[in-house]
Amino acid sequence: MITTREIVLDPKTFFQLLLNLNFRKKTRILYAIAAILAVVWIAMYPAQKQLWLLLAAVCLFPLVIVFLTWRTAHNKMNAAFTMPRSYSITDSRIVAHLPDGREEAFDIAHIHRVNRTRRYYLLFTTPIEFIYLPYDAFLNATDREWFEQNIVRRAKTVRKH
Repeated sequence: MITTREIVLDPKTFFQLLLNLNFRKKTRILYAIAAILAVVWIAMYPAQKQLWLLLAAVCLFPLVIVFLTWRTAHNKMNAAFTMPRSYSITDSRIVAHLPDGREEAFDIAHIHRVNRTRRYYLLFTTPIEFIYLPYDAFLNATDREWFEQNIVRRAKTVRKH
């Protein structure tokens, strides 16, 4: 069993996490292809004013997504995500220890995806719910190696970002 340091996910970091999830590489490529197609159609059919509306929609849609993501990250109803917590991790469970004394347990078997970046892990317990675990939350390198060997490798899908 390992334990982590206290983790605080501030709204700014939460916003960045959500943006990274909303604008993965495939999504950015699709937006770029749509914008290129809109520009090509405008060049081919300059008299079609409706195509300018298409280009505007293609350009504004990502901005709307960014605004909605910012609003979600800063919404008071999502304050539970930014509540400080620490974790106890065993071979079979991850237990979150909250400041008010409550505990939330997650079964390792229910982690269906792990996103790994240069700074943190996101352990997805459902398609939209995740556990944020930064590398610096581990007490030492041995704990992180144990976590990598016993938890991350057992996940169904591991994605590097």
